Amino acid sequence: MSIVKKTEVITVYESPDGGITVYSREVGQIERKVASIDGLAPEIYNQWILWRDILKYSQDSVALKDLIDKAEITYALIKKDTTK
Repeated sequence: MSIVKKTEVITVYESPDGGITVYSREVGQIERKVASIDGLAPEIYNQWILWRDILKYSQDSVALKDLIDKAEITYALIKKDTTK
């Protein structure tokens, strides 16, 4: 009797659109997961789309525009401190 102590999982990466969307799946499996979209992790890509919509709606919302301005100022200050 032999006992398998360790198996190696091989992951295949596929892109039907030339690298814009990359999917990963284990060898022999059909189900795949999105690994990246336009070079970004799926969570970051979804956040990117959300921010795009937020910016669009901020054109009609003073409150939203104010929050975006504050976020941009905070970002600039943090970026300035980390580049010293």
